[in-house]
Amino acid sequence: MMTCTASMCILRVNRWVSGQLDNSTQSALCVSLRHKASSIRIANRKKVEMFVGKRYHLPTRLRVAAPDIAAEWDHEKNPMHLYPEIVGIGYMHPVYWRCRGCANSYQMSVEKRVVRGFGCPLCEDRELDRSMALNTAAMGTGSARCGDSDTASSDATPPLLPGEENRSLRPKRTTMLNLRTKY
Repeated sequence: MMTCTASMCILRVNRWVSGQLDNSTQSALCVSLRHKASSIRIANRKKVEMFVGKRYHLPTRLRVAAPDIAAEWDHEKNPMHLYPEIVGIGYMHPVYWRCRGCANSYQMSVEKRVVRGFGCPLCEDRELDRSMALNTAAMGTGSARCGDSDTASSDATPPLLPGEENRSLRPKRTTMLNLRTKY
């Protein structure tokens, strides 16, 4: 039989009560004390140390990580419990934004705005139309002078895409999600 010691018992039983109980009841009341975890399981698969399980090594709050994007937060349409000081840059649910350029209110996730670099759909459509018009004009005039444009384009570096400007905000490792995997 298991003897109950003071360090093992969660439920402290005085001597009179412990004398009245039989050994099986005393052993049922004895439970080992739990210690603070030094490791965690990630997705029930891998056991790692606590500090290794930290996902981001940078500030992840929207107000700190991207203050220019946080300034476009629509405080009127978003719920009161969501605001840029507490929302992380990986927040996947759509929230409301107000464009600085056209004052249009639209819905998009924080992750799409910060990590992927998307913006106002109306302004992006206008920019896309403008760039398409410039491309078609360049294609029409560029075919006559193709030798001049090749030397100029080889020296210039290509412009950065919106998501490439701030590389530190990208996720550390891109992952493909397998929907058939059980977690």
